[in-house]
Amino acid sequence: MILRRIATAIAKQDWFVVIIELAVVIVGILIGLQVAQWDDGRRERIAERHYLTRLHGDIQAMIEWQIAEREWYTDHRQKVATGLNALQACQLPDADRETFEFMLATHQNIAQLNVNRATYDEMISSGALSRLGNELLKQQIASTYAIAEQIQNRIDYFSSDIGRAGNIIWRYVSFSISPTEEFSISWREHLGLQGPYGTSVSYDFDALCKNSEFRNAIVEIYDSVDDRLLFTSYFEEALNELSSLLEVEIEPAP
Repeated sequence: MILRRIATAIAKQDWFVVIIELAVVIVGILIGLQVAQWDDGRRERIAERHYLTRLHGDIQAMIEWQIAEREWYTDHRQKVATGLNALQACQLPDADRETFEFMLATHQNIAQLNVNRATYDEMISSGALSRLGNELLKQQIASTYAIAEQIQNRIDYFSSDIGRAGNIIWRYVSFSISPTEEFSISWREHLGLQGPYGTSVSYDFDALCKNSEFRNAIVEIYDSVDDRLLFTSYFEEALNELSSLLEVEIEPAP
C-alpha cells in the first residue's frame, strides 16, 4: 500500500508526499529493529539471570562442601600431628593409640578438589559469560574457577609425594580387612564405613619410632594434609566472595 502511494507520488512528482512516505517507512523499520533489539536484550537478561541463579546454587553447594572438608582436614591434621608426636617421643599412650591407627589407615586420604563446572562451562560455550554486563562479577567468576584449576594442579603435584610416603608406610605397616565391630563409633564416622568390614592395621611401634625413613614419611603426610587444608580455606574464601556478588546480582529489584 505504501509502495503504491510512493509510486503514485513519484509519477505526479509530488516530492513532499514521497519524502513523507519514505520517512514513515524508515521510521517503521527503525522501530521494528528497536523492538527486535529490545526483545533480544530481554531474552539475554532472562538467560543471564537463569545462568547466574544456577551458578549461585553451584557455588553454595561448593561452599558447603569446602566447610565440611575444612572441618575434616583440620581434625585430620591434628590426628597426624598426634601420631607424629608419638613417633618423635617414641611413646604411644593408650589414649592416642586409636588416633595413631586412624592416621595410618587414612594416610592417603587427600581428596581432589570438589568443583561444580557444568554451569560455568555452559556459560563459556554459549558466550553468556563474555556478554555479562557486570565486569567485576565476570572477573570474579573467571578468577574463582582459575583458582580452582591452580589448586587442583597443586594437589596433583603433591599427590606424588603422598604416593612415595605411602610406599614407605606400606613397607612397615600391615593392612587388613576386619569387621567394623572392631572399630569404635568414631572410626566408622570418620571413615564413612557403610559395609560390614573396614581397614585395620598392625605394626611394631618401637621399631617405627626408631625408623627415620618412616618418621619422614609421616612428616610428608602431615605437610600434605596441612597444604590441603590451606587450599580448602583459600578456595572457600574465593567462593564466599563470588557468592556475595552473585546474591547482589540476582536479588530481585525493589
